[in-house]
Formats: sequence, structure tokens, C-alpha cells
Amino acid sequence: MNRRFKVFFMRFLIPSFTVIFVVAVILLHEVFQPDPGPEMAIATLTPLQSKSLDNMVEMNKLIISLALLVIGACAAIFVQKYPNLRVKTTSTTIILLTCILFAASSIFSGYVLYDNIILMLSSEWFNPANELIKWPQRLQFYAFFISVVLFGMFIVSYFLHGAVEVETEKASPLVEAGALELKETSVKRSSNQ
Repeated sequence: MNRRFKVFFMRFLIPSFTVIFVVAVILLHEVFQPDPGPEMAIATLTPLQSKSLDNMVEMNKLIISLALLVIGACAAIFVQKYPNLRVKTTSTTIILLTCILFAASSIFSGYVLYDNIILMLSSEWFNPANELIKWPQRLQFYAFFISVVLFGMFIVSYFLHGAVEVETEKASPLVEAGALELKETSVKRSSNQ
């Protein structure tokens, strides 16, 4: 690829795509979010509603934590924390950046879900089947799922296409110790036979 195109790509297209994506996610939540609809006010939550609320909050926490893990893994690859796992091509850069954007939109959808739950409870009604809950829940899960698939695509394409060069002198001591241990056990087995 032409050097001038790479510079143009990195300085203009990636930030532009990121801004467009972020604005689209915000508009998706703000403009297309369904109306709450008429609901009956309740004094206290039933045990079933309370359990549903607890499960919903725990699921939201789990997906937010896993999305943060995906962002951390992508960031570790970008800053080249691991010497033999580097971003070498523009396509892998695009995959990782898109992965980060989808994981971040999953986190934002979780925030919208929390906000809608607070809106429901402050208005003294709660219905876990209402679209105010289901809409951000679906978006959160699908954005997280897409980010995991993209990260998996990065890993598979990186390892299957030979982009990884194993550098034994830069390998961690634990890997070297494990490799030495495997060689010694294989020598002992062959000498016993």
C-alpha cells in the first residue's frame, strides 16, 4: 500500500469513521428508542420483578466487564505489550479499531439500560418486558457479540496467515521453562523404552 495512503488513512479516515460511529450509536439510542408506553404505577416490586431486576443488573455488569476486557486486550496489542503479537497490516488495525468501537458501544448501551431502569423505578413502575429495557439490552449484547467475533477474527487471521514470528529469545521465562520441561520428559520417556 502506498505510504501516502496509509498516512491519509490513519490521520483522516479512522478518526472520521470513529466520530461517525459514535454519533450513530448515540442517535440510535436517542432517536430510535421506543416510547415507554402506559404502565401501571406500583408501590413495591413483587418478588419476581425484584429477581428480574437483580438478574438484569448482574447481566449488565457482566457484559460491561467483558467488553472492558476486550478493549483492554485490543489496547494491549496496539501498544505492543507482547513482543511477538503486533499489528502489522492496515486490515488488522481496522479490525481492532472496529472491535474497540463495538465494545465501547456495548458499554454505552449498558449505561442506557441503567438509565432506563432508573427512569422506570423513579416513575414507580417496572416491567422487564418493556421495550425501554429490551431495546438497550439487545443492542448491548449484539455490540458485545460483534466485538468478540471481530477480536476472534483478528486472532485467527493473525495466526493462520503466518503473521506471527516466534522469537524464542524474547519469550517469557515461563514459556521457556515449560518448553524445557517438555523436552526433558520426552527424552526420559524415550530412554525408558
